[in-house]
Amino acid sequence: MDEVFWSNVVKCWSDAAANVIVLRKELAKVQEERALYRSLVDSFRRSDFNPSDLRRTERVAEEDGHSVPIPHNDDVDPTIQVELMQDAEAGLGRAKEEYRRLQQELAASTEHIKALKLENEKIASNHQQETTKFKDEIRKLVVINEDLQKSLALSKEHSPKSLVAYRDLERQAETLKLSVKDHETENQYLRDELSATQDRLHRAEENSKVLLASIIKLQGITRHSAILRPLSNMSLYSESHGSSGKLSINLTNHFPDSNNNATPKVKPYIPIDVTRSPHESGVVDERSPLHDACVLPHDRQKMLANFPQVATPVTDAQNNVFERNFLKKALGEDVQSLFKYLPESRIDRKAITSSYLCPTLNHHVWCPSSPGQHGFLFVGLGKEKDSYKSPVVRNLFVGLPKEQSKCRTFRYLGKYKVTRVKPLSVDEWNTLSSDVKHMYAKLTSDKTGDVRPLEDIMLAYDKGTLSVPCVQLQFISFDDHIYSALLAHQNDIREN
Repeated sequence: MDEVFWSNVVKCWSDAAANVIVLRKELAKVQEERALYRSLVDSFRRSDFNPSDLRRTERVAEEDGHSVPIPHNDDVDPTIQVELMQDAEAGLGRAKEEYRRLQQELAASTEHIKALKLENEKIASNHQQETTKFKDEIRKLVVINEDLQKSLALSKEHSPKSLVAYRDLERQAETLKLSVKDHETENQYLRDELSATQDRLHRAEENSKVLLASIIKLQGITRHSAILRPLSNMSLYSESHGSSGKLSINLTNHFPDSNNNATPKVKPYIPIDVTRSPHESGVVDERSPLHDACVLPHDRQKMLANFPQVATPVTDAQNNVFERNFLKKALGEDVQSLFKYLPESRIDRKAITSSYLCPTLNHHVWCPSSPGQHGFLFVGLGKEKDSYKSPVVRNLFVGLPKEQSKCRTFRYLGKYKVTRVKPLSVDEWNTLSSDVKHMYAKLTSDKTGDVRPLEDIMLAYDKGTLSVPCVQLQFISFDDHIYSALLAHQNDIREN
């Protein structure tokens, strides 16, 4: 391809060079003719024209090979001779224009030839580079091919052993697949058995609760009848029924007797009271028997046991009682009236009105009930699911159980650090009473919009498909300023 291209270029260049030579010769002859004609015109214009000069000019023209007719004075009019000379000059001008055009074409051809040379050199350089690159790649591929040939030869040598090992692996894989299927079938059977066992266990627990309630009632009847017997009969009865007496004592430790006047009240175990100061008696308010009967699971007790003990001031349980409407006004719309009871440094409307919690003991059975205690709240349903992921500090007012014909009252416990922790497990859910479960199932339906019956919601909690969200309450301090301000504000309202 390059040889054809260069041959065409050389041919074009040679043709152009030949044309230039021919044109130069023609130009030289035309210039000579022009000089000759000019001399003739000048001779005609001069009066001393000699016919011998004209004949000499004709001889010169014939020697040069041009047959230009030169008229003689004796037979041609001078005016005609002038016109002929002018025509000759016009032809000479056209020849000059043609010569210039050919020169321009020659220059353009020369420039084009130079450009083609540069392009050809560039193409040759690129071709050389690509050739070198391909040669390097070919050498690398040759090396790789040699390595592959060696590997293929080795694999052919070891192929019988590899085939045997591969077949062994296939057999093992098939065996494992069959084993997995058998295990899956067995696991499914065990799951079904476990589900049925859980249902039976749940029913057995409900039956046991009913039986325990019946036993408690029978114990009350037995104690009442034992009091009416003579002392000798009582001692004889107690000696002959020692094992029954032990059972009664164990049951009273977990289920408080309904007849408090007949037998002494056994103080229940309160695991959440891990921060009691030396001044406190340790007895939770008697108006919260449901809360007293609730015992924290062992794992939750361990979580609270890691917190440091913080001493709390002695407060009067009868005075530390605030109604809901009073707290709503004092900490909300009428907070300005509370400011006059606070020091100047504590007057912070936003901090007071947005930093308190008011849970109730009947909804949150793990909630602390006295200052200094730690505990938990069941918070996180519906819109509250993302709350308290980062720890915050809140003033805690706990709602006490309602008394007959009275509105709910709240007790101030102090400042608490509120942090979201893991939800309740199925075992922890089962420690709650039936009333608490039913109440929380209703709360779930109200806050999440669950349209299922309450029994189905409770069953979902029993199986673990739903879990109770939980936040942790760590006691930090008792704010005397806020407590004193609330007491003073409440006393002023009562006096007025």
